[in-house]
Amino acid sequence: MNLSYEDLQQLLDPSYRTYKCKDGRGPRTGYLGYDDLVQATTTGIMTRFGGSMETPEEHAHVGTIDVMCGFGGALVIAAALYQKLKTGRTGRPRTSLSALSGLAQIPFCYDYEKRGPFDEPAGREVHGYDELSRFYGTSSGRFVLLSAYEADTERFDTIRAHNSHLADGTPGTSRGSYSFSIYEDHPSGHTVTQLDPYAVRPVRGRVSALAPAEKYGASTRGVMRELGYDDAEIEAMLEAGAISESWSREYLPS
Repeated sequence: MNLSYEDLQQLLDPSYRTYKCKDGRGPRTGYLGYDDLVQATTTGIMTRFGGSMETPEEHAHVGTIDVMCGFGGALVIAAALYQKLKTGRTGRPRTSLSALSGLAQIPFCYDYEKRGPFDEPAGREVHGYDELSRFYGTSSGRFVLLSAYEADTERFDTIRAHNSHLADGTPGTSRGSYSFSIYEDHPSGHTVTQLDPYAVRPVRGRVSALAPAEKYGASTRGVMRELGYDDAEIEAMLEAGAISESWSREYLPS
């Protein structure tokens, strides 16, 4: 387009934008599968997901570093705006899948004599490093990510102690930044403290606090009576294992 660096400084403020070349082709136009290859190979995701170098699994289509690249782009734009504000100079923020894939490998880019194995969790069934850094499944079928350190547990205990209350059927939306309900008569037989559903605080809508679900099997006898079975027949089916009053011996582990 015959634009010099100086010409662009006048056109673009505070950062560059993308212009197509005259023939409409980008620098990687002829590289088929470039995006997938970068994500799969340079991030190591195929090895991690498969579990080893001998059992790699195709796993690039999930956008391993797309989101991180978007975050990186937003970060460098913010840096360019800050630079413009403080110095008056226009910067050139850039990021790429290749650059961000290298960031994912930084924790493993060192070596020395007698270094132990990195021992990184890998494989399709792995959900995290340990109890404090992992994905946990939810009743909705989705996952929630917990990322914390041992040092955070003491702080969490302090927060919970100062923001807990006996369960009263309220969602905790009026209690500030933290809110926990204590269920002294929880169906599990334990005293259970749960985080209140206060994360969403609508102006017009209403958030409801749901009561704990009963233990699986607690209604078995009542349901069987509704179906016309008498107590003797119900006892016989319980002894035969045809029905049960409990999914497991305990609602929660002791």
